[in-house]
Amino acid sequence: MPRLVHKTPAYRKHLASGQATVTLDGRVFYLGPHGTAVSRAEYDRLTGEWLASGRRLPSARDAMSDLHVIELLDRFWTFAQGHYDGGKNNGEQGAYRAAIKILKETYGSTPIAEFGPASLMAVRGP
Repeated sequence: MPRLVHKTPAYRKHLASGQATVTLDGRVFYLGPHGTAVSRAEYDRLTGEWLASGRRLPSARDAMSDLHVIELLDRFWTFAQGHYDGGKNNGEQGAYRAAIKILKETYGSTPIAEFGPASLMAVRGP
């Protein structure tokens, strides 16, 4: 019978990219340039969450349980402004702006856990 080892996962260097990595539950996480304070802080954060969750990664459902639709929309809008603009407005932002407005009005205060396929269909229409 194998012996259980209770070690903290190693902070390693990915040779091809020069990035710091850590492997948790079989998934490799890239932390930033190896040896920097930023990568060490990210390592501490990830391994701390992993240890606090009983040596397993917290599920996405756990992380989203406190979010409301309006907060998720705000995060998406911040992403969309940087991703879809790129110096030229190709109409994507306008389409997202209209969809976000409808979602905010109808489901803004709804917790993410309660927003499901039926809610999405209600907003999309027939």
